[in-house]
Amino acid sequence: MPLDSRMWTAAAQLVAGPAAVHLVDLPGTPRYVADLPAPSLEASADEVARLLADAGVDRAVVVGLSMGGYVALAMAERHPDLM
Repeated sequence: MPLDSRMWTAAAQLVAGPAAVHLVDLPGTPRYVADLPAPSLEASADEVARLLADAGVDRAVVVGLSMGGYVALAMAERHPDLM
């Protein structure tokens, strides 16, 4: 099982009909392509919020596993208008 956005592919396909699904890779993971300073929960939350904004998303249901869950909680704290 990959520990990146690919692990969500099957689940994303199940909900993709009625909802737009955006799979993201967090800073510090091998598939993450941007260059951020030292990854942190706050930086990761801000980066996911930026990626969603760039995709035109103004409200989101954010799902994460393990560290991704903590990033989702940080997003709720830092970007409550998005969630």
